[in-house]
Amino acid sequence: MELEELEKRLIPFSRFHYRDETAEVVDVFRMPGHAGFSYGFSVRQVDNFDKWYIRLPPPNVKLQGTADVLRQVAALRYCQNLFHIV
Repeated sequence: MELEELEKRLIPFSRFHYRDETAEVVDVFRMPGHAGFSYGFSVRQVDNFDKWYIRLPPPNVKLQGTADVLRQVAALRYCQNLFHIV
């Protein structure tokens, strides 16, 4: 996915998550690694600036093994108590 397209798709997510129609998505970039489907981005508000990480499954790939990013949500929820994960 092109970075510009991803940025456009992240705007509704960010505005919903923050309940702020003025939230902006900035600094979208590809994370290092071999898969190329991990991205970093930031959400800017008037009084807040958060950095995010998102991993997307490759297009047209069966969601299993390392491509099963939805299964990874359970692990992240477990870690939520250990780290600042929202």
